Amino acid sequence: YPSSINLGVISGQLYEGTIENCSATGRIDCRRGGKQGLVGWAANSTIIACANGTNIVGGYHVGGFAGECSTVELVGCYNYGDLTLRPFTNSNGLIGGLVGTEVLGKYYGCYNNGTVSSDNAYASGALLGYACNSALHYCVYKNGSNSNAIGQRNGVTADIGGFDDLTLAMNDMNTAIANYMSSKGYTYAYRYVVNTDPATMTKQPLVLQRVNHLSMTSETEDLGEKSVTTS
Repeated sequence: YPSSINLGVISGQLYEGTIENCSATGRIDCRRGGKQGLVGWAANSTIIACANGTNIVGGYHVGGFAGECSTVELVGCYNYGDLTLRPFTNSNGLIGGLVGTEVLGKYYGCYNNGTVSSDNAYASGALLGYACNSALHYCVYKNGSNSNAIGQRNGVTADIGGFDDLTLAMNDMNTAIANYMSSKGYTYAYRYVVNTDPATMTKQPLVLQRVNHLSMTSETEDLGEKSVTTS
């Protein structure tokens, strides 16, 4: 059973790395196992201001940004891809809108607007499938994406919520992002703004802008400028 296969839209594995200001759309279908997401597996890494619109069907650990990760910080990221766990065998896998399974993670101002469904999951959540010794700071999800925010948890602190209208959580998420980036010494930040494009606003009610951190005035670079598409 190939549970060690790591398949990602950007990278199969990410170790001691950073991914920033990227977006991805397309489809992954890998039902024989492994870990699937924007990256398949990640450790000791940071993912900032990224959007995942990839529809993923996986067979073991599935997440919008990582199927499995350890000691990862996810900052200002949102998933609007539809995620499905459909195991090739009786895997009792893990699936979450942000991450399938993780330990020692930190999440700041992230949201999930994609559906999270499974045929036979050990744990399934709108944000995280399984989480251990982690912290979520103002992370939210669309009501109805999954019945649980976190499928199973151990030692988790969380400011989380489900909303019919995700724009209601925008200010709190922006504060979480700005506080994180200020604490790390960044001279800029990212913030969510309401999406006014009729073609994309249903799946992406909030989109990201890069802003001057001190004055919070908009710069010209928006999230969608760097993208990866799969088929």
